[in-house]
Amino acid sequence: MDQISKEAEEHQTLWLEEYKPKRIIFKEQFVVCWSGYEGKFGDEPILSEVDIRIINDDVRLFFSAIQKVCVEITNSTFKITEYINLGFDDNFSLYPYEETLLTFYDNGRYSIDVELIFKPPKYGKEQIDLLYQRTRQAENNWLNKLPNENEENWFSEGIAQYYLVCYLNGIDEAKNDLINSRQYLDGSAAEWQNECIEILKKMGEI
Repeated sequence: MDQISKEAEEHQTLWLEEYKPKRIIFKEQFVVCWSGYEGKFGDEPILSEVDIRIINDDVRLFFSAIQKVCVEITNSTFKITEYINLGFDDNFSLYPYEETLLTFYDNGRYSIDVELIFKPPKYGKEQIDLLYQRTRQAENNWLNKLPNENEENWFSEGIAQYYLVCYLNGIDEAKNDLINSRQYLDGSAAEWQNECIEILKKMGEI
């Protein structure tokens, strides 16, 4: 037990204090450490820039600089609910995406169950058609390094997720646009592109 506690304390030093690193020991043998910026989703606590690990097996359960998660803990379980921030303009919201449930047993074993719970946001056809046009224009401006006269600069950063929203709302060609955007996006826009591709893979769309 003392050795487990020592390993957990040493592992916590990997994270800066502003990430509020925490640890919990299940069944006096399993150590779970996690860190992240603390915020609120309605009245519920939520974490961003999250890193979650099982120390005993050196297993990283979750890591994302973009997605947000809620953590729920009982005497024998550790549940991670992942949320996706999707939308456009003033329509952004967090949507439950995936649940990971760790269950720890007295016999020295544990199980990990993952369930996709994502229900994509739905918008009207006129809204989506306009969003698709705007995103294609933002892509053209990005490719040609043109100033975006009709949009704020932040719109171009969301090209990948806008294509994702368009595809999930019936514009089939937006999937290829999303996949091809990896060739030119960089920085945080490229990080979002990776996340959007993973979403489509988990949904069985790629």
